[in-house]
Parts: sequence; structure tokens; C-alpha cells
Amino acid sequence: ELEDIIADLMEVSGGESHGTRHSNLPLPSLGRSTPSSQSMSEAASAYGMPWDATIGRTEETNPLLYMPFWEWQLDFMKSSLTNLHPIECSTLNDLDVSY
Repeated sequence: ELEDIIADLMEVSGGESHGTRHSNLPLPSLGRSTPSSQSMSEAASAYGMPWDATIGRTEETNPLLYMPFWEWQLDFMKSSLTNLHPIECSTLNDLDVSY
């Protein structure tokens, strides 16, 4: 059912050719992509994580309010999930949307 919803969304956004859905063709599941060759640490640092500075102006003593939560969440997932790994995430037009 989820894959049908994704397929319908792809039709609306122009992901399917000619706006039609071919029921005999398997749909790619974006949630089941091949694991990336990068480690979790490499994937995080590829997008500048963890942040150590803010890009905005602020008077806050600690402007990186999100980082403690992000670090906690990542540590929790690493300790709780046995198959945690980064995946390649791109659109049908090969646009990287992994961040």
C-alpha cells in the first residue's frame, strides 16, 4: 500500500513517464536503497555534522541548540539499531537529496 502511495505521488510530480502507471513494472522503493559505502561518521561529516558554529547572527550563549539533540539521537540509533547505515538518496533525475 505504501508503494502505491509513493507511485501516486510520483505520478503527480511527473516521476512516471506520460503520467501513467504500469502495474506490471515493479516500483522502486526509495526506502530500500542500497547501503552507502560511507560509514555513519563519514556520511555525517560529508554534510558538515556535527556543527561547531552557527551561520546566523545570534545573542545566544549557546547558538547550536539543535546539536545536543542530534548527537543524542544519533548515539541512540547507533546503540539501538543493529543495521543502521547511510543510504544513497537521490531523485529519479539523480539529484542528491540526502541532506
